[in-house]
Amino acid sequence: MEIATTDPRGSTSAGTVLDRWTGWLASGPVLWALVTLGAALRIANYAANRSLWADEASLAYNIIGRSFGELARPLDLAQVAPLGFLWLERGAVVLFGPSEYALRLVPLLASLAALALAVPLARRTLEGLAVPFAVALFAISNPLLYYSGETKQYALDVAATMGLALLTLVAREDDPRRPRRLLALGIAGALAPWFSQPSVFVLGGAGLYLLAPVLRTRRWRGLRPLALPVALWALGATAATIHSFHAIPPLTRSRLDFFWAPAFLPLRDGLFATVRWLSHALVAEMAWLFSPSVTMLALALVVLGAAALARRRDGSAMLVLAPVVLGLLASALRLYPFATRLTLVFAPLFIVIVSAAAGWLLALAGRRVLFQGLAMSLMGALGAAGVLDLRALPFAREELRPVLEYVAAHRRPGDVIYVYYGASRAMRYYAPRVGLQDSSYELAPCLSGDWHDYLTALDARRGTRRFWLVLSHPFNKGGVREDSLFTGYLEHIGRRIDGIERPGALAELYDLSDTTRARTGSEHFALPTSHDSSAAYQRCFSWSVEHPPLPTPG
Repeated sequence: MEIATTDPRGSTSAGTVLDRWTGWLASGPVLWALVTLGAALRIANYAANRSLWADEASLAYNIIGRSFGELARPLDLAQVAPLGFLWLERGAVVLFGPSEYALRLVPLLASLAALALAVPLARRTLEGLAVPFAVALFAISNPLLYYSGETKQYALDVAATMGLALLTLVAREDDPRRPRRLLALGIAGALAPWFSQPSVFVLGGAGLYLLAPVLRTRRWRGLRPLALPVALWALGATAATIHSFHAIPPLTRSRLDFFWAPAFLPLRDGLFATVRWLSHALVAEMAWLFSPSVTMLALALVVLGAAALARRRDGSAMLVLAPVVLGLLASALRLYPFATRLTLVFAPLFIVIVSAAAGWLLALAGRRVLFQGLAMSLMGALGAAGVLDLRALPFAREELRPVLEYVAAHRRPGDVIYVYYGASRAMRYYAPRVGLQDSSYELAPCLSGDWHDYLTALDARRGTRRFWLVLSHPFNKGGVREDSLFTGYLEHIGRRIDGIERPGALAELYDLSDTTRARTGSEHFALPTSHDSSAAYQRCFSWSVEHPPLPTPG
């Protein structure tokens, strides 16, 4: 049983201009042209081959340095990822080498697969102009594009959501006497948590959706065909959850709980705190997923779309809305943070909700041209904001690779290369690739929270004629920017003679040979005052783990 009519022309009488435009925009060629556009954007972002940033490099350290069996153990550097994803990543590295392209191949393929599912999913959940509108949002959504090119598991979260939702819609049409589709859904649901941990929320919504007709009609024999897939889900999810729990050591769990503390729903703090947190969380979610410029419009459409889905009698609200509610409940229990990239698993559902709202507005407008124009203007505003955000392509976060290539090309014998601790993990990955051996650079310790110790360490380098500072992923919280602290103090005690800066990374060469310059050093340098020293110390905890260099390629 489908949620909505798949023929968009069924909602209005034939012969009008809107009918003709609706029929054309919702036609197969146009929908697949939108998919092709989305695929081209993802491939272009992948081909740009941006540098690995700190989190990617941390996960890459585990993927490159471990065997398949060793990846089942707790990961180093406070990393957490589902085992199936890690094995796919390891397979790509074994086949194609430890390059950025190999490390990002699995997310790209997962994103392309999810994009291909956008057409059948939209056709089964929406009608009219809402169908091409949803596919267009899938194609150009900034977060979906970004995580298609990052060495993280979040693109698999999106693919799992779309695949499970589509399989669930198809499975409810199955013949109870030969439930082959339900069996396929059961197997897919059992495997999904091994590749996407939050897919359990989608399975919860799928189960409620499949139960809806049984509860409505009270034909309890309808429960029998559901027993097998639900049993398979339970086995797969339980095994994956147990493994995930044991794969996170206590220290890593403590660090993650601290880092994600603001992303847990404060249900125990009372109604006011809960409502305030929910409003802030949803506003942030809409700004991140759709665009800051249309945050309130997207939020209004989400509320309207949720109401539109709740009015349906086919249980579609369970499939689309229940996973988000379950995610919020898990957040209240401090089991799963509800924020940004960890909620990318819900992105397809929010797109369906917003598109359902747009479709409902058009249906309410009926034949009134003014109201039709208003509804289409709202859709156009949301789509235009997404198109404008494409200016950020190709994405760049911490471009340390070109910075290190510059240092390797311009260094001289005797140069001191001092690497800020935030750049250390990406440095371990890139140094051997640009010809910098371990003995040629020094990794600075993390001293966040005691800024004077940083300056004391730099003072010890006074008298050095050529001192390179390599910096990326700087601490920037509580009114403190450690990149400015380092560069400002080096200009205070020395003279900048060369350097390179790229998005999120820099290397600067200083002459510190004049020891008479600023004799008193840090005593006459304005130190920053942190309003969040706990965050500084916690950051140092997560960066304090020593790790050997990765194998040199080739």
